Amino acid sequence: MDGQGLRVQVEGALQSIPDPELGIDILNLGLIQDILIDADANVCVQYGLTRLGCPAAPLLHEAIIRTVNKVPGVRAATAEFVLDPPWTPDRMSTSARFDLLGVF
Repeated sequence: MDGQGLRVQVEGALQSIPDPELGIDILNLGLIQDILIDADANVCVQYGLTRLGCPAAPLLHEAIIRTVNKVPGVRAATAEFVLDPPWTPDRMSTSARFDLLGVF
C-alpha cells in the first residue's frame, strides 16, 4: 500500500476514537495535527488537545498508538502531543461543529 492509501486507512481508524468528554471522534474534532508516514510504514500521529491539562490526555495518547498499530500495513505507530498551533473550534469538521455547537 502506498503512503496515501495508508494515510486514508489511518484516518479511518482515528475516526473510531471518541473524545471521552465530548463524544466526537478525534479526527473530526480536529485534534489530529498531522500524520507522518515514513518509507518503512512507521506512522507518527501528531495531535493536540482541546485544552491543556485535559485529564483524558494519557488515554487519548494510548488509544492513538493502539488503534493505529492495528491498521494493516503499519509497521509501528507513535503519537506526539504538539502545542502549536493550539486547538480551536475552527479545526472541527462541519458535522462535528453541528453536533457540538448546533452551527455550521
